[in-house]
Amino acid sequence: MDMKRLLIILAAIFAVVPLQLRAAGHDEEDKGGIDPKEIIFEHLGDGYDWEVPFDHHHRIPLPCIVWGSDGLHVFS
Repeated sequence: MDMKRLLIILAAIFAVVPLQLRAAGHDEEDKGGIDPKEIIFEHLGDGYDWEVPFDHHHRIPLPCIVWGSDGLHVFS
């Protein structure tokens, strides 16, 4: 496969994905608005790790970086 064809395929994928995400967001608004409590708890449950592509069993932990009044803190 030549590079031009690969770039066209990738451009098509990146053009379609945001449209799908935008369409999914409108469904929630039609059902009664956005629920902030649900959004907050969804993000609190997020993990601080990176899932290895095509392998849902292995994850690489990411560092948490916080800038505090006494300097920079990095932890996992």
